[in-house]
Amino acid sequence: MASLGTLNTTPFNPRIRKILAAAAIAGVELSTPSDFKFGETNKQSAYLSKFPLGKVPTLETQDGFHLSESFAIAYYTAERAVTTQKREQLLGSSPEERALIQQWIFFTSLHLEPTINNVCGWRKGYAKYDAEVERSSGEEFKRWLNYMEAAIKGQDWFVKGGTGPSLADIAIGSALYFAFGIYLDQNARNEYPELTAWYKKLKDVAELASIFEGDMIDQRLEEPSTKE
Repeated sequence: MASLGTLNTTPFNPRIRKILAAAAIAGVELSTPSDFKFGETNKQSAYLSKFPLGKVPTLETQDGFHLSESFAIAYYTAERAVTTQKREQLLGSSPEERALIQQWIFFTSLHLEPTINNVCGWRKGYAKYDAEVERSSGEEFKRWLNYMEAAIKGQDWFVKGGTGPSLADIAIGSALYFAFGIYLDQNARNEYPELTAWYKKLKDVAELASIFEGDMIDQRLEEPSTKE
């Protein structure tokens, strides 16, 4: 399988999960440089000449097309699927399906990801604990969870009738990956059985198993042992 191009990133960048998942379903291969160093490589003039904002991840295709923003890269990767069937699975086969997938992508980017960052940040060690942020973000997250729980009820994927996960499922699943591993413990998952069942189904998709590999947390940390 020929490589679509080079995905400039560090190995553990959480933003690349959606890109790798889209590539796996699409049957597209992406190369990743082994010597990429965040804070160094992306500040070099050679990199900035292609990606002026110095953001990561970025994509450089074999024919010299340059693209940044993880959702845009995931979308482009899906567009380059090796078969029409896989492309339509990922991006929709009608104007309505394509619009619905975009709706979920925007929802994930504008609402879901920022809230998850707030509730998971201090638990992952990259943000300070703030009781008010924890309270307000927790309430906000419940709103998004209730919305998704209702939307997925009675169907396999977020696009009803889909033959497999679309880019909507990949976007939501990639955002929820850390939430299920850090925040949504057993008690929380009991409140969202439909969403939890959907996430387990996503993890079981053969092409995605290694990308979404990881355990769900049994009991989350409610507050840090030592507040700063």
